[in-house]
Amino acid sequence: MDEKPLLMERGKMENEDEIRDHGEQRSEDSSDKENMEDMDAHVFRNSPLPDLAEDGHYARTVEETVIHGVAVPLVILADAAYPIKPWLMKPYGGNITDPQKLVFNYHMSSFRMAVECVFGQLKG
Repeated sequence: MDEKPLLMERGKMENEDEIRDHGEQRSEDSSDKENMEDMDAHVFRNSPLPDLAEDGHYARTVEETVIHGVAVPLVILADAAYPIKPWLMKPYGGNITDPQKLVFNYHMSSFRMAVECVFGQLKG
């Protein structure tokens, strides 16, 4: 099978196998993380944020962004433990083989890790 480069930025993973291996490595090392994700989802469900988001009131002053002519609404980045909602973006679940979905999940993971690092720094 011919491997086609997917990501060309320096320092990024460049082919499907590296992206797939990255996902598999994370899943092998993540049993504690999955428990935290479930706990985070539980806290989220019991907070006022889901009701505010359903009513469109969680960020009233933030407008949709238009990217290449497509209106993109404000979303909250979440992990797989969260429910599917129009205002909640989560990674694809299950055994992913589609290269575009693998890339999406990789980038979602990178974005979420950056946010988690910021919150970790804020906590001290």
